[in-house]
Amino acid sequence: MKPLARVTGIKFSPRLPKDAVISVNSFRDILAESRKNANMVAEAAVVYYDTEDLEPAILSVEDAVERSSFFEVPSFFQPKQVGDFSKGMAEVDHKILSARIPLRSQYYFFMENQSALAILDEDNCMVIYSLMQCPEFLHGTVARCPRIPEHNIRVIMRRVGGGFGGKSVRSMPVATACAVAAPKLNRLVRTYLNRKADMILAGGRHPMKITYNVEFKSNGKITTLHLDVLFNAGFSTDINPIMAQNMVGDLKKYN
Repeated sequence: MKPLARVTGIKFSPRLPKDAVISVNSFRDILAESRKNANMVAEAAVVYYDTEDLEPAILSVEDAVERSSFFEVPSFFQPKQVGDFSKGMAEVDHKILSARIPLRSQYYFFMENQSALAILDEDNCMVIYSLMQCPEFLHGTVARCPRIPEHNIRVIMRRVGGGFGGKSVRSMPVATACAVAAPKLNRLVRTYLNRKADMILAGGRHPMKITYNVEFKSNGKITTLHLDVLFNAGFSTDINPIMAQNMVGDLKKYN
């Protein structure tokens, strides 16, 4: 696969058993009676790409800066200065200027793979079972897909073993796939990702490139800290707009 290539066509092997598949929404969404059949059909897909006149891929934060490729952060998510910067500079004894810290990405490795179940109910209602951290976000997202009013959708989640981000938003594509397919087939639909697909979808934590200036007293107390942080946000907005605000929010806890 080539970055930025355009999909021009999809074909499936003619040797597939006729009863192997119920419906094909795309080469990414195969509906079948069993996971085995769904995987078999997906692996038999041949995808054709147009690779003419493609722009160079952006593969690092340095590439993104050079080409001015940034996601806009809404004003209500933009971090605010904490404390009195001028006062902190007046109390300084020592300085460290233009120091750099590169942080690599980390993968979430949860024991339960992403999965979801959509069940149709009477009076244009739907029940969604999902392994997730943020049912309120999933609720609104699912409602927009099959165009069922939010008050007609019930989202159920069991206790999760740990809430550290792995199932905050990446559970949504899994659940929405079920929500779209269930009304189409008029039956319950379940999605369960294998470990490979789960790790590809996970994305992981943001790689960062941090440049900072810090000033502190002789007793070690920090008086001022200025951060320039480049987040490798990947190709989609996802939860990127809140990352800077969350980082500054953690710094407020110092003293």
